[in-house]
Amino acid sequence: MGRTFSGDEVASILVVEADPLVASYIGNILRELRFVIAGIASSGGEALAIAELCSPDLALVDMRLAGPIDGLELVHRLQSGFGVPSIFLSPRIDRELERRAGEIRPIGFLQKPFEPSRAFRAIEAALGAPPLSSLGSPA
Repeated sequence: MGRTFSGDEVASILVVEADPLVASYIGNILRELRFVIAGIASSGGEALAIAELCSPDLALVDMRLAGPIDGLELVHRLQSGFGVPSIFLSPRIDRELERRAGEIRPIGFLQKPFEPSRAFRAIEAALGAPPLSSLGSPA
């Protein structure tokens, strides 16, 4: 699990988003919130390579990431292989996605689009929180 932060420490965050415009927007929000961007990946393989090089403190992962490593598999690999907790990003959070994500136990969900203040609260909570035991509502 990721570290707990206090004082002047800054968390590094890996952004995994297939849409380059959305990825850029999320990166800009995180920079405005004074987080360090460990990297921006558009695929699961790219995200794993960045995680190996940079050891991010947290990952924001598009739940609907396409490719050989989808968002659910990526979060599982980030958690089990690198100890990187994740927050799922999704334009719609429905019961089917919650059910599938329940086995992986993400730290939380952020529904896209989101306001910077909502992202900040979710990230702050995730950096010191255990995995969700219940996925009832978005973070």
